[in-house]
Amino acid sequence: MSSDIEALDEALLVVNVDGLDHEIFNIAAQTRTRAGNPIIAVENATGPASLCCSRFNFYPTRAIITTRGEEKGGVEQNRFVWNARDHRKMRFPTHLIHAEEGKGAAQQSSTHHPSAIHQRIRIMSWEPRNITWWNCLVGEIANTLWVVNGIYAVWPELARNVAVGATNITYYTGVIGAGMFVITGYLGWVEAINHSHGEVRTSPSLEEEEKSKKNVRMVHRQPALYGIQYHPLGFPLSNTLERDMNARRVKDIAKQGYPLVEDTATGQYVTTSLYARVLEKFNGDANAMENDIRGRKLNLKLGDHIICVKVESLHDEHSTVATTAPVDHMKSAGYVWWTKHFDLCHIGVFNALVFFVATIVFWIPAIAWYPMDKLGDPKLKATIFWIYILQILPSIGFIYVGFAAMAEAAGSWIKPDFNSIGWWASFLNFIGGIGFFLYAVLSLPGVVGDPGCCDDLNKWGAAMATFWGSCAFWVAGLLQWIEFSSEHPITLGGGSTGAPAMKK
Repeated sequence: MSSDIEALDEALLVVNVDGLDHEIFNIAAQTRTRAGNPIIAVENATGPASLCCSRFNFYPTRAIITTRGEEKGGVEQNRFVWNARDHRKMRFPTHLIHAEEGKGAAQQSSTHHPSAIHQRIRIMSWEPRNITWWNCLVGEIANTLWVVNGIYAVWPELARNVAVGATNITYYTGVIGAGMFVITGYLGWVEAINHSHGEVRTSPSLEEEEKSKKNVRMVHRQPALYGIQYHPLGFPLSNTLERDMNARRVKDIAKQGYPLVEDTATGQYVTTSLYARVLEKFNGDANAMENDIRGRKLNLKLGDHIICVKVESLHDEHSTVATTAPVDHMKSAGYVWWTKHFDLCHIGVFNALVFFVATIVFWIPAIAWYPMDKLGDPKLKATIFWIYILQILPSIGFIYVGFAAMAEAAGSWIKPDFNSIGWWASFLNFIGGIGFFLYAVLSLPGVVGDPGCCDDLNKWGAAMATFWGSCAFWVAGLLQWIEFSSEHPITLGGGSTGAPAMKK
C-alpha cells in the first residue's frame, strides 16, 4: 500500500491511499486579514501564562504580525502590533513604521493612524449592528443604577421626600441593575465566541480611509475547519504551543471521524508547518527531501481504525497546487448566539464565561433579600447563604475577570500597560469587584451580631463599598465606550506602542 502526500496551498493536506482522498486539518493554517492580505509572519508572541490550577494554556494575547498586500508598483509588507482585546473589540492594530531590527521599541506609524490624539478618540458611536455596542450601552445603564443604589444605601436621608423610600430605591435599582449585569454577561459571551475568531482588521492608509465610506464593523468569523475554529493569527506561534494545540485538537478531529496522518518515527502529525520545517533542512530541495523520506512509515488514522502506509513518492509540483475557495464574507458575517464548542484557551472567552456565570449567581441575592426580610425573620444560616455567600462568590468572579482582563490587555499577569485604555477599564472593573466583595463581607458582623452593633460599619464600610465600587464600574464602562468607539490606537502620537523591541 502506498501513500502520496500533496500540499494544498498553505492550509490543507490531502493523503491519497489507493485512490482514497481525504483532507487533513492543518492546525497551522495560514490566515488572512479582513482585507484579504495574508499574515506571513507572527513574531514576539506573548501573553499571560496558564493558571497554576489550569489544565490548559492560554493563547498569546500580543504579537507583531506582518502582512503582505498588493500596492502600487509591487508587493508591500506592513507590520502591526496585534492585541487580543483590541481584536475582540474590533479595533485596528497599531501599524508600525519600517525600522531596522535591534533599534529599540517599535514606533507608531503616522500614515495609518491620525497624528493628533483628538482625531483618534471618539467618545460615542452609533453601531447597533455590533454586539459590543449593545454591551457597552446596557453595561453603562446597569452601572448608573448601581451608583444610585450606592448613594441611597449610604445616605438614605436623601429619600426623605421620595414616596417609595430609600429601601425600595436600593432594592429595585439592585434588582434591575443585577438583571442588566446578566444581559451584559450574555452579550460579552456572544462577543467573545464570535469576535475572538473574527478576521484581523488592519487599518488602511489615511488616504484610503478618506476616500472610502465609513466601514461598518461587523463580525466576519474565520471559516471553521471540520467544526473547529482556529486562532485569528493562525498557528504555530511556537513549537511548544503547536504541540499543546495538536494534543487538544487531534482528539476533537478524530472523534468526528476525520483522518489524521502520524509519522511513526517521530510521533508527530503531518501538517504543512512540519512539511515546511523539514523542507527547510534540505535548503528547499524537494527532491533531496523525497529521497530522504521515501520508505518512511505513516499511520493513517480513520476514527478507531489505523492503516499503516509507506511513502513511495512525494509530490510538490507548484503547477498542480490547488487553492482553497475564497471565503464568502457575506455568509461569514453575523453572530452565533450560542455554542457548545467554545475554546477556553482564549482568555477572553474564559473570562466571558466566568463573568456570565457570576452575574447569574449575583442576581439571586439581589432579588431575594427584600422578600426574605418582608416575609418574616429568616433563619440566620439561610440569610448568610442566600444573601451574603451568593454575593461573595460572584464578587470573587468579578475580581478575577477584572484582573484577567488586565493581563489580557498587557500580555502579563504582573506587568501593567499604562498606555492601554483597555487595561485601565479592566483595572477599574477589578476595583469595582473588590467594592462589591467588601460589601458582603463587611455586612456579616451586623448580621451575626446584636441589632445595632455595627451600624457605622454597615454604613461607612459595607454601603460605602457598594458606592465606590459602583463608581469604579461606571468609569470603567465609560472607558469601554471610548475604547470601542475609537478604532485607532489611543496612544500619544508617535510614542512607543508598548510592543517588545525587535530582536537581532
